[in-house]
Amino acid sequence: MIKHCVICGAAFEAPPSSKKITCSKACSTVRKAQSHTGKRNEWSEASRVRLSERRRSEGYSPNAQAGLAAAMALPEGQRGEQHRSAKRWTLIAPDGTRYEVVNLLDWARRHAEWFDVVADDADRDRIAGNVLSGFGGIVQSMMGRKKRPCYTYKGWRLGDWPKDRKGE
Repeated sequence: MIKHCVICGAAFEAPPSSKKITCSKACSTVRKAQSHTGKRNEWSEASRVRLSERRRSEGYSPNAQAGLAAAMALPEGQRGEQHRSAKRWTLIAPDGTRYEVVNLLDWARRHAEWFDVVADDADRDRIAGNVLSGFGGIVQSMMGRKKRPCYTYKGWRLGDWPKDRKGE
């Protein structure tokens, strides 16, 4: 669809669903200046630059640093069985051994060599993600949500539905 720029009048092409009303970044800046005239903007350009430089030097904002420190101080904010979204899983190994697992992702990270060759920590995270996805596929199959159901992952089976950590 051909539209006409509200600033310079130039014709430009845009999809019919697009809300774009200017033809270029320069015209967009002029339009924003016009539409914001008389409105209160609390940040000056110098303030924006200072904040941007500070974030780049620190890696992320001071609020994010404080939030990360607070989250890591809580056991629920860390890896492991205490994680707030951890569930209890009953897994059956290819040899028939049953494992009661809390937090499948963390367990798979610690036992990654049971599922694949491990070289470093990045490989452990990747393998753990694959294990979680594999058992998630089994759950989806049990629920009848997969066109091509699967009930094992590398010979492992699911003994029972995953339950909330607290047994609820």
